[in-house]
Amino acid sequence: MTARLTRQSLLVSYEEALTLYINHGGSVRLQSAIDLGLQAVNIGMETLDLAAMHEEAMQDQENPEGSAAGKQRQVERSRRFFSECNLEIEKSGEPFQAANKRMERLTLSNGKHAKDLVDSSRLLAKESSRRTHLEKKLKKCHENKRLGLLGMRERVEMVGGTLSLESAPGKGTTLRVDIPNAMRKKASESI
Repeated sequence: MTARLTRQSLLVSYEEALTLYINHGGSVRLQSAIDLGLQAVNIGMETLDLAAMHEEAMQDQENPEGSAAGKQRQVERSRRFFSECNLEIEKSGEPFQAANKRMERLTLSNGKHAKDLVDSSRLLAKESSRRTHLEKKLKKCHENKRLGLLGMRERVEMVGGTLSLESAPGKGTTLRVDIPNAMRKKASESI
């Protein structure tokens, strides 16, 4: 009977904190959700128990009048509150703790490799951004009926070839055109 009363008092606290967070959002810290998550762990609740409690608490929430944006904000805030609270339950579970210990060991033994991986990821993101920018410029040139690189690429592709462009800061730009031998012979014969 005591566990039920503890769950009930936790539900009341959860409803109050959730209402406060939904109504005031960013001005209210999520510390209350974290504290409630720790309390839920202490009474032996699991994720599904917390989800049922969250659903019960949401039934008492007022449906916002007005815009779809207001309703969406309420949904996002309630989802964030639940996630923060549930994180404490998830962190207390065996799989999380085992994964955390494994990650610590990997981090210690592979510190340099982890840094290299992060650096590599940053370079990849930078390169991807540069390529996206180049593709947008090519598309814009095509829309404005300019020839430039897009015109060159189209002409090369018409004869079965490929055009590639490589560029790196401080290293210049390389434009490479590959045309199959059969097409080169035809082109030189027609001249």
